[in-house]
Amino acid sequence: MRSSNRLDGVTILVTRPKEQAAALTSALRAEGADVIERPLVAIVPRGDEATVTALATITRANCDGIIITSVNTVAALATHAKDAARSVKAFAIGEATAAALRDNGFNDIVIAEVSTSEGLFDTIESHFGSTLATKRFFAPASSKARDFITHALDDAGAIVSTVVVYDTLAQSEVEALPDKTIDWVTFTSPSAVHAFLEALALPEGARVACLGPTTRNAARHSGLIVDVAPDSPTIASLVDAIAAATETE
Repeated sequence: MRSSNRLDGVTILVTRPKEQAAALTSALRAEGADVIERPLVAIVPRGDEATVTALATITRANCDGIIITSVNTVAALATHAKDAARSVKAFAIGEATAAALRDNGFNDIVIAEVSTSEGLFDTIESHFGSTLATKRFFAPASSKARDFITHALDDAGAIVSTVVVYDTLAQSEVEALPDKTIDWVTFTSPSAVHAFLEALALPEGARVACLGPTTRNAARHSGLIVDVAPDSPTIASLVDAIAAATETE
């Protein structure tokens, strides 16, 4: 009798930061996959006075929107922002980011129709229309974040205040991969792609799965052949895409 688990006998490498790997690992194992975790980057929040002060000053009186591009940004924002910030409209990339915002008391959320910085700008532009040039935004971000959104808003005449709230650092030591066949390598961020290529080599025969178009583009620009990359940046979409590609082999 054939197993109902779509990934039985499939070995998959998860490269997410240690504190974020559980959701993807659990979803893959629920489908029968043998999962190997190798965290390649660490998320290090900034707690310096300038960062804390900047986050604590966000209110509807001085900000028309908060730009949120990742779950990591939400953690820093929720830690240091005052309650007044939670009434400011948040513009987010991805349902996971929006869910993290809701979990931390932010309820006025607009999700980008396309889960990229370009898509987020288009959503913001559509939301405000001709009044965009009069608006003020706050953009907490990673030290390695793309700056497209801030430049695009600036070019549109809006005022954007950017503050780095966390650093994405490559792990100084990465354990070697086991001597076994690895069927899939998963990437959920551009920083993981870059750290992987610095620390490890793509196992022979392994296929590449990326979460979302931004990570997919980073992998392709780094010379990797991307086999699956669902446009929807959710764990469920990534697992479904891997399972579908595996079943058609």
